Amino acid sequence: GRGQFLIKGPRLRGGAPPVAEVTDPHRQNPVAEREGQAVADAHLQPRVVEDAAVHRAQQPVIAQVQGMALAAGCQLVATCDLAIAASDARFSTPGVKIGLFCSTPMGALSRNVPRKQAMEMLLTGEMIGAVKAERIGLVNQIVDEQHLDEMVYKLARTIADKSGHTLKIGKEAFYRQLEMPLEDAY
Repeated sequence: GRGQFLIKGPRLRGGAPPVAEVTDPHRQNPVAEREGQAVADAHLQPRVVEDAAVHRAQQPVIAQVQGMALAAGCQLVATCDLAIAASDARFSTPGVKIGLFCSTPMGALSRNVPRKQAMEMLLTGEMIGAVKAERIGLVNQIVDEQHLDEMVYKLARTIADKSGHTLKIGKEAFYRQLEMPLEDAY
């Protein structure tokens, strides 16, 4: 039914390790609770999230990005179903600068942003700002930092108002059809 599921997503903040596991911290948003929704933040854990786990999650996973998302942090943003970033957020796959290639983040990045943009990020290791991240499709939306929580919860509430069963089926179909030839995706 409507509002019967939990939308969870990574919260990336400056100074936090750039890797995370999507989990339920059992901390619900009182505003969303008043509206009959159960919306929770995820918290950072010191290990890398498996990309497939985000795609297998029945609920949409929303990345909330504040500060820097580097290497695996950038991978996590690219992996999430949706992403909203603060206007001061920065993104990078900097491994190439120290003689490493960010091959793990490459998988998610190359599937979620245009090829040449992904290559530029991977080959240069340069930082991009939130505006460019939105332009290339790494994030859906950028907002002022003081409105970040509000906008993520607004998006989560909008989604949570829909049928959980329909969202589950739609999300599964979305990721399944991406791997199919176009003729088979219909």
